[in-house]
Order: sequence, then C-alpha cells, then structure tokens
Amino acid sequence: YSRHINRIVNYARELDIGGLDRQLVLQRTEASGKDVDEIGQIVDALNSMRIRLNNEMQSQYRTEKELMREKAFSDALINSLPGILFVLDEDLKLVRLNNAFTDLLEVSGNDWKYHDVIQSFPDDCKEELGGLLQELIAGDGPVAREIDLRVTSVGRPVPFLLTAQS
Repeated sequence: YSRHINRIVNYARELDIGGLDRQLVLQRTEASGKDVDEIGQIVDALNSMRIRLNNEMQSQYRTEKELMREKAFSDALINSLPGILFVLDEDLKLVRLNNAFTDLLEVSGNDWKYHDVIQSFPDDCKEELGGLLQELIAGDGPVAREIDLRVTSVGRPVPFLLTAQS
C-alpha cells in the first residue's frame, strides 16, 4: 500500500492548474466483482475533485472573458459620447469616466483614480457643485440638475447635466 499512498501524495503535491486534465491512475490489480477499497475511494475522490475544479476554472475563464468583452463594449460606448461622463461613488470619488472628461479636465492616464472632481473647478463653483453632488447622492430616486460650471482649464462656463440614481 505504501507505494500507492506515495503515488497519491506526489500526485496531490504536483497537481496544478495546468495539470487538471491529468487523471490519477494507480497500477493495481483488483479481484473482479470486489468493492473498491479505501485506496480506490481516495483515487476516485481526487479525480472527481480534479474534474470539478477543472470545470469551475473553465467556467470562471469564460465568465472573465465575457466580462472583458462587456467592459470593452461599455468603454467604447461611453467614450463615443460627445459630452463628458463621470460616475462618482458616495464619497465623491471617481469610479468611471470617458475620454471627453479626461480631455476637458486635463486628467491623463490613471491619474483620474486620484483626481478630486470638485478641485477641477474654481473656488466660486466648488461650494455649489459640492452641495449639489451631495444632494444628488442623498436623493431617493433619479435626479437631474443642470448647472454651468467654469472649468479651470477652459476658463469659461461649461454646461453640465448632473444626474444621480440611488
């Protein structure tokens, strides 16, 4: 039995994601009609686990691939919008934006992750914008407000339609 146990242990130690298609097989002779013994049950359990893991990994891979396609599609759609689009969380942190936003507010690369939207506007606009954003976030349903804000990089008022859905 010890060589079979050693083979099972080595199989378990060496098993990795790339080897989930490799079945554990022991070279054993069994009497016909005899019930599977404990060693056979362990081998069957390991092979069943390997198959389940392989199926789950393939399913996860397909799901991730589909999510990447959906993200690419939504990014293309969002970036095709002529106006700016940005999404804030409850802490007024950016979670999504389009290229028009980065161009208008002169945010490049991944800098948007650290960008404070309210700081993009002159002091005379910050209080009104901050209050309006808080009001929109606190709303119970979809809310839309139009506001003219002067963007620091542009220097002139730019009309914004701020919307929120809670």
